[in-house]
This record gives sequence, C-alpha cells and structure tokens, in this order.
Amino acid sequence: LLELSFIFQLYGPDIYPRHCVIAHTDGVVTLTPSNRDAETYVNNQRIIETTMLQHGMVVRFGPKGNIFRFCDPKVEEVANFLLCL
Repeated sequence: LLELSFIFQLYGPDIYPRHCVIAHTDGVVTLTPSNRDAETYVNNQRIIETTMLQHGMVVRFGPKGNIFRFCDPKVEEVANFLLCL
C-alpha cells in the first residue's frame, strides 16, 4: 500500500500555519478546518466540520481570499475522454 503526503502552504493575514486538512481516502476527498478560527468556506458556506468535496466545488481559505475550484481527477478524466470521442 502506497501512502502519499503533500503539503499545500498558503500565506496571508487570515491563514493559520495549519489552517485545515485536505484528505483523500478511498477516492473521497474531505476538507476539515483545524480550529474554529480557521475560516474555511465551501461554495461560500463557512464550514466548521469535515466536509466532503465534490467536483466543481469552490473552496476559500480565509474570509477574503485564496479561492480554488476543486477538480476531481476522476471526473476530469471522464470528461476529457468524452471530448475525444
């Protein structure tokens, strides 16, 4: 069993050193804020507990910035395959 670990580091006035944890387990990606002060948003809704990410969801770290779109590689692979047909 191969286990990989990655560090994704953001810097900013409202970003904590360990702001949240992004986990990928058995094909499911989750996002968990490290504490209540670590403002984390999914689709503009603040989350305070572990939340499952789905393809296309917008994730924001901090109250005003650092916005990302979650792209599930499995969905992207299928979409790219269909575009090539």
